[in-house]
Amino acid sequence: MTFGESLYKIVSHYSQFYFVAIASILGTGILGLPVTLSDSGFRPFIISFLICYFVQVLTIFFFTEVLQKAYYRNVENLQLSDKDNAPIHMEKDELPTYGSDYDLAARQAHFWDSTINYKSTLYSKYCLIFGLFLIYFLSSLFLSIHITMGGDNPLIINICKSIKPKKFFFQYNDNETSLIPTKILYLLFILLNLLTLTWIYTSYKDIFKLKRKCLATVFFYSLVLTKFQEHERSNMVNQSLKRLLYVSLFVLSNIISILPGLTIKSLNITLNIYFRIFFIYLTILPWCESVTFLFFNEMKFSFIKKKFITKKNPDLQQRIGTQYGEFVELRDMVVPSRANKVDTIKQCLPNLHSLGELLLPCFLRQLFTLTVLLSLLCLLVSYALAGSQAFTTLFHVNYIKMIPVFCWTWTFVIIFLHSFIQPIISVLTFLKGTLFTGTVVVTLLVGLKVQNPVTNDYKAIGDSFLMSTIALGGLMNVMPLMFSKLKQTRDEIIGFNVALFLGLTTCVILNILWCWSILAIVPQRSTCLSNNLNESIQMVFNLLNESQIKGQCIYSPSLQRAELNGEISTVPLSKILETDDYKFFQYVSFIVQLFIVISISVSFMTMGSALHHTIKGVVDSFWNPTIEAETSLTKYGNIFQYITVRRIIQSIFSLIIFSIVFGIAMSNPKGFKSILEQAGSLFQNIEMGIFLAIMIYKVTATEYRRYVLPFQLPQWFITFQWIIPIYFGFAVIYDIYHIVWHYLK
Repeated sequence: MTFGESLYKIVSHYSQFYFVAIASILGTGILGLPVTLSDSGFRPFIISFLICYFVQVLTIFFFTEVLQKAYYRNVENLQLSDKDNAPIHMEKDELPTYGSDYDLAARQAHFWDSTINYKSTLYSKYCLIFGLFLIYFLSSLFLSIHITMGGDNPLIINICKSIKPKKFFFQYNDNETSLIPTKILYLLFILLNLLTLTWIYTSYKDIFKLKRKCLATVFFYSLVLTKFQEHERSNMVNQSLKRLLYVSLFVLSNIISILPGLTIKSLNITLNIYFRIFFIYLTILPWCESVTFLFFNEMKFSFIKKKFITKKNPDLQQRIGTQYGEFVELRDMVVPSRANKVDTIKQCLPNLHSLGELLLPCFLRQLFTLTVLLSLLCLLVSYALAGSQAFTTLFHVNYIKMIPVFCWTWTFVIIFLHSFIQPIISVLTFLKGTLFTGTVVVTLLVGLKVQNPVTNDYKAIGDSFLMSTIALGGLMNVMPLMFSKLKQTRDEIIGFNVALFLGLTTCVILNILWCWSILAIVPQRSTCLSNNLNESIQMVFNLLNESQIKGQCIYSPSLQRAELNGEISTVPLSKILETDDYKFFQYVSFIVQLFIVISISVSFMTMGSALHHTIKGVVDSFWNPTIEAETSLTKYGNIFQYITVRRIIQSIFSLIIFSIVFGIAMSNPKGFKSILEQAGSLFQNIEMGIFLAIMIYKVTATEYRRYVLPFQLPQWFITFQWIIPIYFGFAVIYDIYHIVWHYLK
């Protein structure tokens, strides 16, 4: 596989999972989280949000293992049934999981005697190259910070200045500036270095296992068809271990040199020239040291695929080809009609409904499917309300009339253009992420200028806690849909997990920055002035031309008012930015509105696709294959090979469910926050805290341990499964208490 092919695979394949993960998460947090901070403030929100992030990371890894074991269990049931005796995978492009039969054969062969595992390389030279480029970028970035340590750094945004003298090494610094971007870079630097060290540790462990004749290829192509002899292979393995140690030393030296500098810079302390030179030297030293990595043998790019021909051992090539040919022949003999059984094999791919049928007791299966449908339904209702508000604000149309337009337009796209949804979501999510990043940066600038005081109340942490569970949720509902696109190989499963983890982490960072900027601009509570103060009334009315007179008070735009009116957080933000005092930032209001329109549309399509996928699974579970043959419409024309009775029934049921979404949205147009925080949060927490916990416990039992997975969690990691039911179980209890208290109040 050439460098271009590897890059294409990463961009076109794994990036889809990354963008779909962002699309399924990034939406509810942006719309609902800031509104819940009217009482709690920022610090309680950070605590609850990071705890929820940790639990969601565990959920990704455990649910991926659930999907793998459910898939292999379905395959086993299919093989044991009398209906079919199909193999685990078929070599056909329509089937997303083709190719794993190579891995099955590879388990029976020694690494040095087989090239079957050739395309399953995880730790290839491209992984090393990517890691090095990442480190080069970090080193260059922070070298620039050190060089400009005593002056105006173009990478640091200094807006708010206050006089506060500090003394350090007999020099004074009178300007203390707000260095939020520096602190963000500080945290990102630590996170990236920790991830790099984790990658080094994992690579080192796998290469070390290679010395024990483990099936793996590390940093280099398969050595079977190369000129290397046995002792040369051993030398390359040992050399790779040493090079990993060099990389780890480079990362550690970079941390040692940069962390003190960033700490000093974040405190805004000026160094004298001698200490600046010293830190610059420490930064350049590991950077120059890493240049030697370019001379490694693994750095030789292969832009053109080359066939290695060895003259020293031609019998080895012949023996490998014979063994592989016998394997393919045997495989084809087992299933002579492979091309006709794609649909049968696809039934082994799990969906949410089939997971419940396979892993849950009889009385819980129907409850699980109902909970999933209700959870997705609540999310779609909240998206319908928020999307209609966003289009209303952007195009200045009637809010109530926009609800049916928004709902039914995207409903028909989801149901009848379902096969085109995936690439559209990826492109729109990229645009959405780009717009949101720009929106966050601009609102951070405005927030640094406005600097609204923020009141923290840890007693009100419950609101942000409940909204955090739903703001970072949603992945479980779309993971089966993405899992159906995977090949069952080690690198595919790991790439899938990494893509979801990076998507979740991206959403966490963007949500935190977004909430901070909203709190810095939008007041937590409204300003209320007496009606008889004419001058005050006129002043406030001119400042906030969207103010609302209610009784004897004027309520200015705030998070509290948005919560009471069922508005999304961008509504008060746009109102404030459109006032005369912020004329220069009025373009920000348009960017925010445009972003919200795209964001909600993408999220509605993503979660709507997950709902449609679940409904299809329910219909398929009651559908007998013999009925498909009896009700075939192909006799009326070739076009009816794509229009089957089963698909018609699936579309009808989907239309019924989306009609319920539309009906709830029309009946409660101001219920955005209540539907999201109460009903949506409750159903999603039940889904994660009860049903998912049972599934995880079931697949970790003895019955499922016999399956050899492409990527399996280590045994010590299994103990973390109990965190999931404890966390979400507490969320369910608190959610019920919150709902009861709300209605009794």
